[in-house]
This record gives sequence, structure tokens and C-alpha cells, in this order.
Amino acid sequence: MKKFAVIISSHGEVEEPNFAAYRHQIQHIFHHASRYMQIPKLAQQVIPTVGGALMTLKYKREKYRSPHNSIARQQAKKIQAYLAQMSVAKSIHFDVMATFETTPPYTEAQLQEAVKRYDGIIVLTMNPIDNDLSCGTLCRFVQQTFPTKDLSKFSFIGGLWQDRLLAEVYRDYVCSQLKGVTLQGK
Repeated sequence: MKKFAVIISSHGEVEEPNFAAYRHQIQHIFHHASRYMQIPKLAQQVIPTVGGALMTLKYKREKYRSPHNSIARQQAKKIQAYLAQMSVAKSIHFDVMATFETTPPYTEAQLQEAVKRYDGIIVLTMNPIDNDLSCGTLCRFVQQTFPTKDLSKFSFIGGLWQDRLLAEVYRDYVCSQLKGVTLQGK
């Protein structure tokens, strides 16, 4: 039986809203961005600290926690269930995982583990734009990290945000959330 990893990669949000988590997330973003643009070392040290403090204050004031990671995990469960029902499931086993670019579990770490354990790896990039800071980063990571013999294991699927049905799901979610919002002012 062939084993495939299906890795859903999205941006990721802090799940435990605290200074250290926000600071670490911003540092991780700067680490990725510095591969493509020059960011002064001082800025790489100061901005995550200031940003972590500001995000912590914002959380304490608004008490908002992003549902992003939870939604990604729900997507992974639904895809896992769908793949289990397919007729090819008798000859192919799929493990579906939600991973994140800026918070654990990190996509790059999961790719490094998956290449050891699976016959194939399908990466679904859930970033709204496919460019060097989304699929390009992961594709380049794979090319630079793994030997040529392992590259044939990888398939990347991007552009998922352009899917009409997916856009409708997000539209319906946003509209349902707006029903409970009251506008302040005039």
C-alpha cells in the first residue's frame, strides 16, 4: 500500500495569545521575508519585540482570537474523510495534516518528516496569492533541502483561492459573522 501525506499549508495565527507567541510569530515572518529582501538586523530584533507587545495589548483590549488555525484543522479533517471514502483508498493511504508557515506545526518541519515516511507528498498552499512568499517559498525550500531523488515525491497545488465554491464558502462565513455586528457612530 502506498502512503501519501497531504499537507495543507496556510499562514497560521497565534493560538495562545501572549507576548512570547506573538514575538516568535513575527520573528518567523521576518526570517522568511529576509530570504527575499534585505531587512536590517536591528529591525529584525526590534520590530518583533514591539509588535509582540502591541499584539498582546490588542488581545487584552479586544479579546479576539483568530479562528484561522481551527478552520484549517477542520479543512484537514474533511479532506481526510473524503479521501478515505475514495475507491483508491484501498490501495493508497492518505494522512492529511494542517500546517502553518508562521506558527507550529510548521510546514517546513512537516515536509522534512513527511519525506522520510511517505511515498508521496501533496502540498495544498492556502495562501491567497501564489508567489515567492507563498508556494515559491515552499518550492524553493524543497529544492534546496532535499536530494534530487526525493523531489519526485512532491506535488504542489496552488491557486485554491481562485476556486468559486471555496470563495462562496468564505463569503457565506463572513456574511454570517456580519449579522451580529452593530455599527457605532451616526
